[in-house]
Amino acid sequence: MKIYDQQTMKIPYFQKSPITENSQSRISFKRERIPRIISQNVSKIKPRLLLFSLIFASFVFFPTSLKSQDVTTLAGMAGTSGAINGTGTDASFSSPLGVATDAAGNVYVADFGNHLIRKITPAGVVTTLAGMAGTSGAVNGTGTGASFNGPYGVATDAAGNVYVADFGNHLIRKITPAGDVTTLAGMAGTVGAVNGTGTAASFTNPFGVTTDDAGNVYVADRSNALIRKITPTGDVTTLAGMAGTVGAVNANGTAASFNLPYGVATDAARNVYVTDLGNHLIRKITPAAIPIPTMGQWGLILLGLIMLTLGVLGMKKEPLLVENRQN
Repeated sequence: MKIYDQQTMKIPYFQKSPITENSQSRISFKRERIPRIISQNVSKIKPRLLLFSLIFASFVFFPTSLKSQDVTTLAGMAGTSGAINGTGTDASFSSPLGVATDAAGNVYVADFGNHLIRKITPAGVVTTLAGMAGTSGAVNGTGTGASFNGPYGVATDAAGNVYVADFGNHLIRKITPAGDVTTLAGMAGTVGAVNGTGTAASFTNPFGVTTDDAGNVYVADRSNALIRKITPTGDVTTLAGMAGTVGAVNANGTAASFNLPYGVATDAARNVYVTDLGNHLIRKITPAAIPIPTMGQWGLILLGLIMLTLGVLGMKKEPLLVENRQN
């Protein structure tokens, strides 16, 4: 209810002089009493009541600040193996291994036992992105027209493509958001550690797979004890390790060694991190450095610049002769 002067229709809070009983105001009120009233009421608040109020407010406005993190089942039924698509606990998997997410919050699963790649929406709806349940193979195609053989690792890129370490086929596969499956690198059924482009390259039981912001794919080539790099065009090179050489040596490139590398991940600086299973280590691989000339190379560069400068200064300026012939 507003308190106002019926004669002047003004709110008394904004008047310089207090209202008296002679006016037609409903309530006599002095503005300068407001701070005193507030201070008196605040002083009457009990400490216990204030503490309780603060605790209550923390739960209302910051509900997770004083609570432990909740663990829930996004999809699948505990102890139930299968390949059923559905929502939440209505869906089923068989020995799921690799997992990755995209920018939209979808989850991709390497369903190892079913030879499938599954997709789970943020709402928990499970569908088959690619592969035929229970059918192993290396067929490229769309959706259920494609086949895998024990897919292990999965990763995504900024465009929503999914990359799969197809363990049993010794391949790295690529799945577009539309479900089109192609072979990015490797030859189906062919083991090896050959560097090359596309099917000219070879792997031996690739496990982990990840990507960087440039679209490069990194592979933990487990049985070769290597970390491999694949460009977006399918060019495969060895980032670190010596094929067939098991060890725990820290060094540059092929001078380093691993023992059953499994998982790989990258950071914003394009460092690669490796779970080195057989060595019980976490390894870090830095990006390739830009070559810096040695002192001898700098000397040759400087000498070349001096000779070039002297040559330019020593050039004689001669007039340009133009011959005008008339027939």
